[in-house]
Parts: sequence; structure tokens; C-alpha cells
Amino acid sequence: MKTTKIFCGAIVVLFLAVPVQLFAQRMYEHSETRFRFPEYLYLPPSGLVFARTEIRQYPDKRLGVSVTYYNEIFRCFATLYLYTLGLAHLSDGPESDAVKMQFSASESNIFEYGKRGDYGDLKRASAPGEIFQPKSLFQSGASIPRFRMSTFEYVSDGDRRVSWLLLTGTRQHYLKIRYTCPATSAFRVEAAKTFLERLITSFFEENRG
Repeated sequence: MKTTKIFCGAIVVLFLAVPVQLFAQRMYEHSETRFRFPEYLYLPPSGLVFARTEIRQYPDKRLGVSVTYYNEIFRCFATLYLYTLGLAHLSDGPESDAVKMQFSASESNIFEYGKRGDYGDLKRASAPGEIFQPKSLFQSGASIPRFRMSTFEYVSDGDRRVSWLLLTGTRQHYLKIRYTCPATSAFRVEAAKTFLERLITSFFEENRG
């Protein structure tokens, strides 16, 4: 009987960790924060397009949702995560102890991937936890939060990649972004960072008001 209880408990934990992919919809709105995720994010001034490729909702509500966008030309992925980890209140911005602790935990997860061999030759490409304030090219005055940010480089599937980790508190939720692009040249890396800033401002432009 004890063995049966342990086995059943393991199944419950596994179920809570497995995300459910939602059916595609033109505009997905996160019910708790009212953040809207359109099918496409257009980056000014070039009009570069990031297409929404996946929406995942975790059965454990504390883990929230994730939404992924992809640009086919530069082969860049951006996954936005909204979650609470069960917190009833979370201050806006990157300075709260809760955000700092969660950022540290997220960095530790990345290094764990390196230890497991998922990320080869993993190394930091920036100081840890820099404060990043995206600058908008829009004139609407949309409110864009500051983020805590770190940059990493690693090899995956034979390709050198650059990946950014960003985290902030907004609308009583953690907003985490993992943004990853090929690191084939210094020019590509710099361009990717520019696209990241414009991707964030485009998302908040969609959510102003």
C-alpha cells in the first residue's frame, strides 16, 4: 500500500509539471494579467516579424503560461513566461527580493543544463543580473518595465548560440524572457540584442492602456 501511494504521488507531481499546449488563436489573452499575445510582433522600424509558434499552459497554476515567438530570417526564439510560484503579491520591477531570488534560481537552472551537457561550452557573456531598461521607438508612451538581465553563450546541436535571460515583476506576476539566437558573428549578436529590445517594446506597445 505504501509503495502504491508513493507511485501515485509521483504521477501527480509529473502531471503538474507537464504543460498543455493551447489551440492557436489570433489573440491570446492571459486571464490573470490581461496581457495580450498577438499572432505576430512587428519590430520597428524594419518591420521584422516574430511569429507566435506556441502557447503552453501548466496544470499547476503557480507555473503559469509560456508563449514562444520565432523569427525565421535570423532564427531567433523568444519565450515569455508569466507565473507567480504561488505568491499573492509581487512588486513591480527587478529590485524586489522575490525577483532577485527567482533570477538567481533561473541562472542556476541554466548552469545545470550546462552540467548535464545540454549546453556545451557554456559561459557568461555579461555581468550577472544587469539592470536593463528597453527604449521604445514608439511615441505612444507605453510603460515598459526594467528587467534584471544576464547573457550566456553555449553550443547546442552543433551551433554556437547567444541567449539572454530577463526577469521582472509586473501585474503581480513574474515576467521571464528567454531569448536565443545563433552567434555566428559579432554583428549577428549585436543585431540580436537590438531585436530583443524592440521585441519587448513591441509587446508592451500591444498591451498599453
